[in-house]
Amino acid sequence: MLEKMYTTKMSADKEKLQSRFSKIRMGSGRLSKVMGGVLLAVVILSIIIISLVVAMKTYDDYSMSNEEFADYISRDVGSIMAVPDYIDDDRLVFHYIDGFFVYDRDSGEMLHKINLRKLNIAGHSQGECFTVFDIDKDGKFAYLTNDGNLEFIKDFDNYIIDLETGEVNIGNKPEGTALFNSYADTFSTVPKAFGWASDRCIIDEAGRAYYLTTDDSAIAAIQLVIADLKTNDISKSYVFGDSYASLSQRKLDIIKTTVLGSNQEILTNSGCQWETDGAAVKAIIDKLSETRNIKQMDIKDGNYDVRTYDIWSNDKNQIMIFIFDNYSSELIFYEDISMDEHKFIVNYLNYPELPDKFFNPQDINNLEFAELVVGDVSYPIVVRDNLVQIEKMLSGAKRIKGGTACPFDAILILTKTDGVRGVVTLATDSCSIFKSYDEYYKYSDGANEEIFGFFGLNMEEIIDMTVHKSD
Repeated sequence: MLEKMYTTKMSADKEKLQSRFSKIRMGSGRLSKVMGGVLLAVVILSIIIISLVVAMKTYDDYSMSNEEFADYISRDVGSIMAVPDYIDDDRLVFHYIDGFFVYDRDSGEMLHKINLRKLNIAGHSQGECFTVFDIDKDGKFAYLTNDGNLEFIKDFDNYIIDLETGEVNIGNKPEGTALFNSYADTFSTVPKAFGWASDRCIIDEAGRAYYLTTDDSAIAAIQLVIADLKTNDISKSYVFGDSYASLSQRKLDIIKTTVLGSNQEILTNSGCQWETDGAAVKAIIDKLSETRNIKQMDIKDGNYDVRTYDIWSNDKNQIMIFIFDNYSSELIFYEDISMDEHKFIVNYLNYPELPDKFFNPQDINNLEFAELVVGDVSYPIVVRDNLVQIEKMLSGAKRIKGGTACPFDAILILTKTDGVRGVVTLATDSCSIFKSYDEYYKYSDGANEEIFGFFGLNMEEIIDMTVHKSD
């Protein structure tokens, strides 16, 4: 009843009007949902596009990882030195082999380390195709441009590197760009260039020459030298930081302080050194474990430094092996080794394809090739007359009972016509004796200078290369 009292019947016109409002509201709701869906899709699509753009522009991927950088600076310096590209009061820009670097002169830190292997460039400094490294006059951008034979460089990319951020992008040097060009020839400009110096130096307005150099074998030991051309005063700083200075010396210091006792010392010029991988390190440790109880080690694939030194202790000479992880410079293994184990290590690392086989006199026949290894230097011969003489001398050798105290520091690798390879070690004093594993053979009544002569060496040279003198 109340419902009837307080409601009135809607007119036909009002009903039509209400119906229209209802339809408008329903349509608006559907439209709102559609528009909301479209907006959401647009947002999602925008995020995807931005993500793709960022992914395509991941210039950080061009930087050296910590492992790549550690591997890089542990490598040996080659026949050329790093090249300075730009310098101001704050920064040094330079490149070398696979690396492009921006160095902060105040803090001594490396601001940017670009791995050039990750760029599609010619990468050479000369030849039929090469990469030119230009820096603009203000030191803001580096331009990497490939040049040379057009057929060879057409598939390479040119790059622009932002020296402030380290961002790397494919692109060409803008036309009319003013370039930094304060360069000079180091050796005709600097009166006494220090160490293994870069061919190019940079001259500033104050008459100072800036060049890169090293007096060590490792890239880590490269230094920036500032030479005052008026006073001849020089200053030096390690561009990869003092903590990376002279990795070779750092490793020696680790050996001396953590392994050797107060009565032990490394004999001068006694070291052999190899850069190798995890598989080779595992093979060496497995070989040494055959005669001693060695704790099981997890040797990962990586980059390692294997070294052997003669250690003088209590009037006794002992050979030791040391293995460093080049990524961390950590000493991971050391052990006393015998002369035979040392020969195995030398053979395995210098000639990994050579079987662990020692030739006895009866094995030495039908020689096709001979190679003498003294230290890490190889002397090959293929002259048939010399091979015949060597074969005749060694195959007729007589076994010596009781052994000998001769040093055996020369490795003779022999290859037969049937492809079989083997090794003997030659005495490096005046005795004409060779050693086959643990047996000794005398091959001549005279001195052994004749057999070394086949390889172009005399005894004075052999002694200089193999006799270790203490400090």
